[in-house]
Amino acid sequence: MNDPSALLQHLGVALNSGDRDAVMACFATDATVEMISGEERTALTSTGIGEAIDVLLAGFDNIKLTPISRRVLASQVVQESVLSGDHTGSFGGAQPTSG
Repeated sequence: MNDPSALLQHLGVALNSGDRDAVMACFATDATVEMISGEERTALTSTGIGEAIDVLLAGFDNIKLTPISRRVLASQVVQESVLSGDHTGSFGGAQPTSG
């Protein structure tokens, strides 16, 4: 597997710019994204990734992807990251915290 650093940097830039198509281009068709919030873990594949990106982009501006750790294996890349941004739209039923 090639070094994923450039692709992961591109993902961060695409998220920050709010470009859905560019974000989705960063994921393989068989990608799995696991999200953890508190004790809750959710695995997303295929259209679930696109739906989550839509909700994220509608709820936040100035999104920043901050890598915490990365493991590169022969057939996969596992990266833990923190997403942060300005909460400007409804997200998970919560109203914006910034304008």
